[in-house]
Amino acid sequence: MKKGEKLFYLLFIAGSSLFAVKGITWDMALPKFFYASVFLAALFVAKGMRLSKQPQSISLSIPHFFAVVYAVYGILSSFLLLRTIPEAFATSLGFSLSLLVLILFSIHISEKSVNGILWLLQIFVLFGVIIAVDALLGFYTGNSIFWGILGQPLMRGNISSVVGNVNFTTDLMGMLLPIVLYLAIITRRLWRNERARVLFYTITYALFLSVVLAGQTRGVYYSLIGAFLVVLLGVLAGMQKKVKPKIRPLSLVVLLVITIFLIYGYSTDSIFTRGTFSISERLSSSANKSAADFRTFLWKTAIKQWENSKILGTGFGSYKYFSSENMGRVLNEEPRYMYIAGLNSIRAHGEYFQQLAETGLIGLSLVLLALGSLVLYYFRIIFRLKDFDLLLLFSVLAGSFSVIVLHSVVSFPAHFMPNALLAVTVAGAALSPVFRSNSFQLKKISINRWTGMLMIVISLIAAVLMSRNYLTEAFFTRGYIGYKTYISATAQIPDLRNSVVKIKRDLNSLENFDGEFSYLATDTYINQKLDSLKETYPKAPDTLLYLIATESHKSEFSTKQNRIKDKLKTAADTLMMAQHAAIRGYYSGISNLDSSLFFSRGFNLSAAFMGDFLKTSDRTEDFVLRLMNSPREAQLKLIEDAFTGKDLNTEYLTGYKKPREIVQPLLKRSQRHLFLEEFPILFNKALTRADLSRLLNEINFSILYSFQAKWDAIDYYILSMQLGPDAQVMRNTARTYFDAFTQAKDVTAELKKLIPYLNKEDRKKLYELIERIKNLPLKLRDEFEYIYDRTISLIPGAWRYFNNWEYIYSDYARELVLLYGPKDSLDKILKIVEKELYVCRYMKETRWSIPDNTFDLLLILSQEMKGNEALRLKRKILSLYEEAYQWNREQLKNFRKERIEKIPENNPNRQKYEQIYSRMKDFVNRYEILKKSVED
Repeated sequence: MKKGEKLFYLLFIAGSSLFAVKGITWDMALPKFFYASVFLAALFVAKGMRLSKQPQSISLSIPHFFAVVYAVYGILSSFLLLRTIPEAFATSLGFSLSLLVLILFSIHISEKSVNGILWLLQIFVLFGVIIAVDALLGFYTGNSIFWGILGQPLMRGNISSVVGNVNFTTDLMGMLLPIVLYLAIITRRLWRNERARVLFYTITYALFLSVVLAGQTRGVYYSLIGAFLVVLLGVLAGMQKKVKPKIRPLSLVVLLVITIFLIYGYSTDSIFTRGTFSISERLSSSANKSAADFRTFLWKTAIKQWENSKILGTGFGSYKYFSSENMGRVLNEEPRYMYIAGLNSIRAHGEYFQQLAETGLIGLSLVLLALGSLVLYYFRIIFRLKDFDLLLLFSVLAGSFSVIVLHSVVSFPAHFMPNALLAVTVAGAALSPVFRSNSFQLKKISINRWTGMLMIVISLIAAVLMSRNYLTEAFFTRGYIGYKTYISATAQIPDLRNSVVKIKRDLNSLENFDGEFSYLATDTYINQKLDSLKETYPKAPDTLLYLIATESHKSEFSTKQNRIKDKLKTAADTLMMAQHAAIRGYYSGISNLDSSLFFSRGFNLSAAFMGDFLKTSDRTEDFVLRLMNSPREAQLKLIEDAFTGKDLNTEYLTGYKKPREIVQPLLKRSQRHLFLEEFPILFNKALTRADLSRLLNEINFSILYSFQAKWDAIDYYILSMQLGPDAQVMRNTARTYFDAFTQAKDVTAELKKLIPYLNKEDRKKLYELIERIKNLPLKLRDEFEYIYDRTISLIPGAWRYFNNWEYIYSDYARELVLLYGPKDSLDKILKIVEKELYVCRYMKETRWSIPDNTFDLLLILSQEMKGNEALRLKRKILSLYEEAYQWNREQLKNFRKERIEKIPENNPNRQKYEQIYSRMKDFVNRYEILKKSVED
């Protein structure tokens, strides 16, 4: 390779391995895919331009042929999203085109010479060393070169480095290990100083193996065993043909000793593990029930998705858009998985299951054909190669590729760079004609300027779409950071304000000599001080003692006053900093989320957090400030836009080409919730009889706007659900419905203020609007109940991941009572209770199940009833909760001894379990009291 080409690949591999800036993106894979797509576009533009001048012929291998066909089908399958979730089409197309470009790059690599291949592999190893050093530093010190402080040392999550996750960092190291083994033991001359080369790759081997062992990723352990078996099989095949070995025996022995030493070290209480873990224990925990159930649950979720379109699939990259609904379907059929449900995973943790779901039988068949042809190709090559060096290199390349193939059974390493880039590189190198010897290939294919133009177009479109995906994610991440800053700062403000008020009160008490400072009252203090001084200095003149007492009074008063003022200044400064942080977080967050949505409406989290921002009090305050400080025409425009769906930051709520099934019940009446849409017209009519300034002063626009802001938030939540229904977002939606219903009464009170300024005809319209707002809780009750019921159906028992999820049932029931009263909500509440108790039946095996909140609510409702009606409800309560009562009573016998006493006193979990114990005990006692009262 020429110097310019080497520099290109050096920069390409460097960025694809390391490009990820903290705080720029949430997903560490996207920056690298974006970076790679730009470099690949540059590569294929140059290659396409050369083809326009000089056509060439390539020898396409059968595995590459199937891979290309699969990638093309992945692109075609993206168009399936146009009929289900059109907003996600461009995102899906970007990733499917990138897959095709990566496979074209693999074909490009197959044209390289052995020297070129070895140079590329060494560059991958070089950046692998940087990642490995950072991973081990993070693991053993809790500090990363790239990320700074990570946390406590010896936490496997610290190994994530810039790859993005410990599982994929170890996968990368596993793929590089066979390559490093080859580079350490071959006799081929690679460096000027061969001893330095052997030493470097020997140390590198130990470094990579340490990362793999410390990472404790079982899937990589087993994949690496498979990889070395592949290498060993190739070597044994060569020895059977009596191919003369060309290796450094001493180097091989040293590597074997290092392997044994490290495996033993990481399997015992040694300097490597410090007694915190053991790889032998990690391997033996492969049968861990929760880990196995979690993956099985996700695989069954993928199968549920596949059942919707068995042949074609649902579209490349579509698993994350449908997973939550399919999880709900699995849980409905197999509730035993409830205890591990709750985390809305966007990947199936099994690449082949995910491809089956997304690309159907066609896509998975092509994947299996490509892998199957690779297996056949491998066995053909190892029994034909005569050169041991080529045989070992080929076996090492096959072994490296097998790591990602085997690990993909239980994970998704190909979704991350540099794993994917290394995989296509080693696959392309293994499929080089150097190894093929003109066998196992199709006829030579002529590629000309038209082929070159096609490559240019494909690679450029992929780069543009991946740039779009990257910018969407990058702006979302900045928006999310702004949101967290805003939430953190606003949470501090009330306490800081109270602190300032209290200090001001103390200062006032001091200056008035009240309360604890009453002893500083001038006469009182000086008289007491004089008495004390006279006892101490009986011979001193009274005038001098009076002077000393007066000075002492001034000094103590001044000292306390200065101390309180210093505290006041510190508290005020802290409050101001928190307020400024909240303002920065608000404007930064909402601006970045807006930019994220500008680049793509196909990212559900941006819409969800935008909804969170829009219903904050700061948004309402911002509107009111703009309204009060704008010219007349601008004020009228602000009012019109606010209530007609044209307000700032709502421009992305423009409707749906094809609402998906889960959001359709929320969009039956309209695709926007604009219940005050007629208000601007009526307001303008009122201006014929009143000044604008007068109406602005009389009508509380904060109430009207915050009401509409809640519906704007709901509309953004619905947009988020259109892309990917998230149970937490759905629960927020239900809560926001309740808040809006609760505020309807205040809104009608403000609307009535327009009555004196309207004529008879317009008053009639206003009364109709007031009636509609007043009846919203009844009119939209079906939407309110639907969103709560659907949320529960998706994740019925999620308190493995969300500790407060068990309260969703009691929240739902209580809100029904508050909105509609006991009589009109009791039947629905009993159904909610039945759902909760059904969930408790399964959750009690692995998590506590204490349905005490709904139990208390029903008790309150029964106390509101009289006679036989109350008695019937109490008997119903006893019947419903009997099983839960029996289980909680049984748990109480050993809960303290088995759960609480084993936890150290200073451990936060002890307090949590103490509270659980108290709840169980109270629930059992209240049930028994109710039972006794009914029997009596």
